[in-house]
Amino acid sequence: MATDKPFYKLAMDHPAAILKLFGVADGDDYTASSFTFKATENRRDLIFKSRTGDKVLFVESHGYADPYVFHALLDGMMMYCRQKKFTGEMRAAVIFLKKSHYAAALKFWHHFDGKAGLAFQPTVLIMNQIKPAELEKLNDVRLIPLYPLCKISAREIETSIPNWSERIKRARRMSVVERKELLALLGGFAMHRVKRLMPRIFNQLVGGFMDFTFEDTHFGKELIRQGVPQGMHRLLLRQIAHRFGKVPVSVRKQIESIKDEKRLDHLAEDVLEVKNLEHFKKLIGANGKAV
Repeated sequence: MATDKPFYKLAMDHPAAILKLFGVADGDDYTASSFTFKATENRRDLIFKSRTGDKVLFVESHGYADPYVFHALLDGMMMYCRQKKFTGEMRAAVIFLKKSHYAAALKFWHHFDGKAGLAFQPTVLIMNQIKPAELEKLNDVRLIPLYPLCKISAREIETSIPNWSERIKRARRMSVVERKELLALLGGFAMHRVKRLMPRIFNQLVGGFMDFTFEDTHFGKELIRQGVPQGMHRLLLRQIAHRFGKVPVSVRKQIESIKDEKRLDHLAEDVLEVKNLEHFKKLIGANGKAV
């Protein structure tokens, strides 16, 4: 599961929490939005703007290797200034999921008068280099959904979800709807890290809370509507490849023909338990349904 949408959702709902990651003390004075540049139709992920309008923080969340990410961000900031006639204080930051993504961004160097140097170096956070305890110090329950992206193993994520979700449930200053959406965001980031984790399994780990299910939240419904089955196809195919090596074309076609999310969920569990690929193939009919 990609991380762009949950990052965006978390920032839109709780901008002050995200701003804590960058040491912005007056985060409650900022609003969050996104911005599409007219000339290029290139949308920047997140823009935090102070209510007075004199401070702006641009934030990109980046989950893949891109040597041009800093340059694209700088280009976007300059276009924003031009289109908005903005002359106030500007800051920029990039949240990389992995150290390798950051390393890729450092590979592209500009050369001026024979000297090499980066044209632009924003504040950088590398999520898989940060321990959950470091985010704990910020003392903000709204940041708990980001914990699965930190320096923590997949097994530790699964065992920690009940505790993390319990803390979100007890966040009394938030409405029930807000807490459910926060739980869904935790699920989104956890499913990105833990490949075997499906909505049904996540719901079980969360336990009962006001009839909560990942699929019934606004965020969960949006992901499903915009292609969660396709993401589950990719996940299931990766699981098959991990267990049995190369995925046969016939199996790939059968998997991709399945539209029922619950069926994909069950198959994702089956592939972890079957003895061999032939046994797994027997669980799938020629039309993508169980035999």
